[in-house]
Amino acid sequence: MNKVIKRITFWRMVNKKIPDSINKKHVLSIINILFDEISKDLFNGIDVKIKNFGTFKKDKYPPRKHMNFYTKEMSVSKGRNYINFKLDRKFYKFLKESLDPCKTFGGG
Repeated sequence: MNKVIKRITFWRMVNKKIPDSINKKHVLSIINILFDEISKDLFNGIDVKIKNFGTFKKDKYPPRKHMNFYTKEMSVSKGRNYINFKLDRKFYKFLKESLDPCKTFGGG
């Protein structure tokens, strides 16, 4: 299951952590700037490391050969770019210790 967290959810989480309310537009503009900077760096081939969270890295799938079974032709597809994310070891260890698989996945 892929859970999407919207930017408004980030704003609500910030408001819970900070006792004084921050204007929603300020928080959302900071979130937009953060995502824009990450996107720019990934587009330029620069790895983005967020300390104690993880690393975003742009990788590329190599070209592959395909066969069209109807026409019996062989063709080569172009390589594609994809974003790889690797959790920081400390954060991974924290998640592993703090999550209960029985509660998370509904096991017995």
